[in-house]
Amino acid sequence: MTVITSITSSTDITILRDFVVKQDRQMRLLLKENVQLKARIIALEHRLDKSSRNSSKLPSSDGLAKAKAKMG
Repeated sequence: MTVITSITSSTDITILRDFVVKQDRQMRLLLKENVQLKARIIALEHRLDKSSRNSSKLPSSDGLAKAKAKMG
């Protein structure tokens, strides 16, 4: 992390401007990655919600856990 204590010349302003541009670029990349990761999480959660009872999956893909008994 760069810390600028005082701005004393046009060179300092140029350095600061370059720093801000780099930070902006990095922020945009991180925001884009964040959107992609959120979409991936939604897709994975959607896949986890599926079972042979609510999709075309085979019962053997449900795993070894017993199905929850229906109440009522």
